[in-house]
Amino acid sequence: MKNKLLIKEINGSALAYVIIVLMIMSILALSIAQIFNANLKQTKYLQNNLEAYYLAYSGALIGYEALLANSNNRLDDLVNGISISPSTINFSNGNATVSAEISTDVNFEDWIKITSEAILDMSGARYTRVMYFDPTDPLDVLWRNN
Repeated sequence: MKNKLLIKEINGSALAYVIIVLMIMSILALSIAQIFNANLKQTKYLQNNLEAYYLAYSGALIGYEALLANSNNRLDDLVNGISISPSTINFSNGNATVSAEISTDVNFEDWIKITSEAILDMSGARYTRVMYFDPTDPLDVLWRNN
């Protein structure tokens, strides 16, 4: 009779151990899933910001090339006070709004300031790049992030 009672106690404790092990494994699996999800979100955020950065960079370069094209007519107009309206450049994954003006910023007075703000279509991520160049020496270029 004593042996039957001992077997029943062992069977009951085995079930308790199995339940505890399953709970621990479930907690570990949930923790790993949370860490994976957080890493995925961070990676997607960084990817979107990098795409917006390069869209803004491309927009500023296109604006720069447009000012220097056509024997510098647009550049001469801008230097002579004729304003140029902002343009929107559509890319496959977003657009960049590019504007050019005579700079009044400290250390860049009378330089040309090209501002390009990019917005991604899917995520709405934004990035702004500013390019300065000296109209007397268009190869003298400086960049700034906003």
